[in-house]
Amino acid sequence: MSRKLLLLAASVALFSGSATFANAADIMDPPVVELPEPMAPVAHGGWYLRGDVGYAGNGNVNANYDVFTAPNGPFSKGLLEGKLHNSFSIGGGVGYDTGNFLRADLTVEHFGKTNFNGTSAKLQCPTLNGCTDDSTSMTGTSGMATLYVDLVKLDVVTPYVGIGMGGTQVNWDTLSNVCRPGVAQCVTDTHHGESNLRFTYALSAGASFDVSDCVAIDAGYRYRNIQGGKMFGIAALGNPGSGYDKGIQSHDFRIGARYKLGNLSGGGCGGARVVDYQPDYQPVYK
Repeated sequence: MSRKLLLLAASVALFSGSATFANAADIMDPPVVELPEPMAPVAHGGWYLRGDVGYAGNGNVNANYDVFTAPNGPFSKGLLEGKLHNSFSIGGGVGYDTGNFLRADLTVEHFGKTNFNGTSAKLQCPTLNGCTDDSTSMTGTSGMATLYVDLVKLDVVTPYVGIGMGGTQVNWDTLSNVCRPGVAQCVTDTHHGESNLRFTYALSAGASFDVSDCVAIDAGYRYRNIQGGKMFGIAALGNPGSGYDKGIQSHDFRIGARYKLGNLSGGGCGGARVVDYQPDYQPVYK
């Protein structure tokens, strides 16, 4: 009888130990398979189209020109001093964003007709010989290659700076000279305007605003410097001559939009954006 009791007690103890071990095993976390560290985000370059409108605050324009004191010479130099009025511009182009804070674009921009008013004199205005009031107008078309550095990404706002180089086709209209009342040795005359291509450089700063994955609004300031060149021709007293302006400087304020086309690997709209890494798997437990 006692032997049967001992066997029964041992069986109960063994069953209780097995149940306790099973319960303890149930609450333990299963081992986790370690997966490799995810790769860092990769930036994808993207092409974009852009369009801009602008308002140019043009500065003073001075020109040197030939003065004829008699048929067949001798020549002396005169100075035309004046102000080029402000003007509007419109342009567009194509660019590429590396996704690593650098982008570049090629653009063509046309700035509309702007008037010029000035004063020229053989000696000195307002009372000495040869003083005239002069007027003309100008239009131009620029082609520029510009490199931009995006300084920092602030949510949807990205400030930038840029530098550009290219050429501008400057078209001057006919220059009219009108003698001032009471000024001696003055001839009211007109001189044909000149057109020529000139080296141009520009410095810019601004910010872009992402309104969607596809579209960014761009607003900024640009300093533009157009090299001097031939402004008008002179045929006074039967002698050919020329007037050369000393260059055109402007302070431009522009606003436009960039539409992102995608990246070189075939990505769609917004391909130039850098996105956070998202793993395509879930942890596996054993």
